[in-house]
Amino acid sequence: EGDQIAVSRDGGLSLLPADSGHAIELTRPDAEYGWPLMYWMRDGEWIVLLGEHDGTDGIWIVSADGLVWVNLLQEQFVPSSLIPAPTKNEVYWSEGLCENGDTCTPAQNYVTEISTGKTTDFPFQFPVFSISGDYYAYANAKGEDAVGVWVANLEEPPGRFLPLPGDHLMGYEWSPDGDQLAMTTLVRSEYSGRPSDVRIFLLDPETWVQRE
Repeated sequence: EGDQIAVSRDGGLSLLPADSGHAIELTRPDAEYGWPLMYWMRDGEWIVLLGEHDGTDGIWIVSADGLVWVNLLQEQFVPSSLIPAPTKNEVYWSEGLCENGDTCTPAQNYVTEISTGKTTDFPFQFPVFSISGDYYAYANAKGEDAVGVWVANLEEPPGRFLPLPGDHLMGYEWSPDGDQLAMTTLVRSEYSGRPSDVRIFLLDPETWVQRE
């Protein structure tokens, strides 16, 4: 609803009223949290947080008042980051390697059902979900060289591959309403090999109409 803001301050995570009032401290000041280690769930009543609470590491579902904490993490997993997704009953996250605790490279993605705690593989690289949660885009599978983006309906993976002109995929992001996907590619000069142009494409996932 936009009436609270989750902020990282003094190394801890707090909730601040958007208008005025006192902050609610969710984590101690010497803990380290922040993007992509937390995000709001779609209903605005719960926060997904990756980190330590009362001496226990976990993927926590935290109520907006900070009173209820539920840990989804199973002992055999070591998560490195969260994948923000506006779904109601699933949390997406990654295992990977982290350098100096700052930069993490995802190696494997998973999805955990909140109601059952069941964790399964989510075998897609760098997924980005639309605001509705109906669609997600992701990069090529490992070993694929074609420049482009995969776009899938959440109920019908793996989706379709959209090849794009260019030499390198720079990024992709959904519009705020989730109706379009913006994709950016880098073009290199055939003579020097240096970057010579950037191209931006828009895709409507409902009609599969693409325009530059």
